[in-house]
Parts: sequence; structure tokens; C-alpha cells
Amino acid sequence: MAESKALKLGQQVEIVWHDAWSSAASWSQDEVKKRLEKPLVLSSLGYVVESSANGIAIASERETEPKSSDEQSVRHLQVIPNEMIQSIRLLAKPRVRGNGRRDAKDELFR
Repeated sequence: MAESKALKLGQQVEIVWHDAWSSAASWSQDEVKKRLEKPLVLSSLGYVVESSANGIAIASERETEPKSSDEQSVRHLQVIPNEMIQSIRLLAKPRVRGNGRRDAKDELFR
């Protein structure tokens, strides 16, 4: 389980986590056993909106020019409890060349 409480507002992150799922469809006992044997592992990318000892909230979109830091709005919010998180990776800030384009050597760091 990864800790999310040290993350800062606005950091870009990748979170690898075990998904919980539900279905209204009919399932056989064998199909249910298969789902329990191998959990669905997902990867989510986003901006940190909030983090605590309980989990992390990320958003895939945020306002670029908010009126104030207290009024920044976000969209496509995702809240993931710490118990489901396998790893959190910080994404590097893109470097900008003199021509305003992002550097092709942008890398992820841990």
C-alpha cells in the first residue's frame, strides 16, 4: 500500500491501484472465483486535489487561470482509498525549450 499523505496540491501523479467492481449481470460461481483470484489493476493519471492518510483525490482536468487558489475548479474527479493503492509515481514537470515546445526528454521520476 502506498502512502498518499505527503503529496502536494497540484502535483501530477500516476496511481496504480486495485479496482473494486460491481455488475448487475448474472455471474456463475466460477466467474466470480476468477474475478477474486486476479484483481483488476488500473493506472490513473491526474492532478492531486487532496490527499490524506485515508486516500487521494485526483482530477484529470483543472482550471488554468483560477480567480484564486481557493476557487480553482476541477473536473473528472477520482477518489482512491489508500488500501486500494499499489503505487504512486510523481510525474516530472515538462521542460520548455526556447521555442515554447516541451522537451522530448521529459521523464518520469519516483
